[in-house]
Amino acid sequence: AREAVKLMAEKTAVRLREAAAAWAWLLQRVSAAFLIFFLGAHLWVLHFALGEERINFERVRERLHQPFFQILDVFLLAVVLYHALYGARSIILDFRVKGAGKHILTWGFVILGIAGFIYGLTTLRAFFRGG
Repeated sequence: AREAVKLMAEKTAVRLREAAAAWAWLLQRVSAAFLIFFLGAHLWVLHFALGEERINFERVRERLHQPFFQILDVFLLAVVLYHALYGARSIILDFRVKGAGKHILTWGFVILGIAGFIYGLTTLRAFFRGG
C-alpha cells in the first residue's frame, strides 16, 4: 500500500510539473502577443501622437502622472521581464541543463525578474510622484 501511495504521489508531482510547464509556455506566447500590441501602441504614443511636439522630460513626466499610462508602463515592465527571462531560460535549457542546474537556473531567473521589477517600479514611481 505504501508503494502504491508513493507511486501515485510521484505521478501527481510529474503531472503538476508538466501542467506548470505548459502554462508557462502558453504565457510566453500570450506575452508575445501583448508585447506586439502594447509596444506598438507605446511607440505610437511616444513618436506620432504628439504631432510636431518634441519629446522632452517634462512631457514624459506629465504623461506619467496619468493613471492610464502608469498602469500601461507597469504592465509593460512586467510583461517584458517575463517574456525576456522565460525566453532566456528556455534558450539555456535547450543546452540540456538537467536536475539541480535546471532548478538553480529557474530560481535565478525568478529572483532576477523580481529584482528587475522592483528596480523598474522604483524608477517609474519617481515619475509617478513627480520626481
